[in-house]
Amino acid sequence: PGIVSAGSVLDSTTFDFRQGSVKATGNPLDLAIQGDGFFVVRTPDGDAYTRNGNFIKSEDGSITTLDGYPVLGESGNPLSVNSNNFDPKKLKILSNGDLEINKEIVDKVKVVDFNDRSQLKTLGNSLFKPVNEDNVKDAENYQITQGSLESSNANVIESMIKSIEAMRAYEVLTKNIETVTRGINKTVNEVGRIKR
Repeated sequence: PGIVSAGSVLDSTTFDFRQGSVKATGNPLDLAIQGDGFFVVRTPDGDAYTRNGNFIKSEDGSITTLDGYPVLGESGNPLSVNSNNFDPKKLKILSNGDLEINKEIVDKVKVVDFNDRSQLKTLGNSLFKPVNEDNVKDAENYQITQGSLESSNANVIESMIKSIEAMRAYEVLTKNIETVTRGINKTVNEVGRIKR
């Protein structure tokens, strides 16, 4: 009997970088970008970019992602706070990204954007990398909010509708395959009878 394969098609993945709502956390190392832009972090494979500002202080005083990737400043170096006698209450990150410790500006959070966001590939864990480094540019229209995180911008109802549409399309495809397979089986069986 003949079997019809539907094959498989991977639809291209696109990312929605629309602004999510900003929620206060009270953690002075949590940062939310309002507007356009991405934080720059250093990974073993080079610089990567994220909008997830859920940062922590490492043992050496660097500000890092939860995975331990240092967050970069405008200086090109990892942002650092004095690990001895660090008082989070004396750490301020201003809306323009200036990092102020004990009323002294020590660096600025590096925030970049991209000429074409559709040319970003995901590295997982909310990290992205441009297909071409020429795509990176300085961010212009942004503010940083300290002690806050950006929430997901996912629209639950929209996601549910897309999921239902995908399920229905799958059901239709499955029924079509069953119909074609039955037709092929019938044809093969009848041709076999005629030859006898």
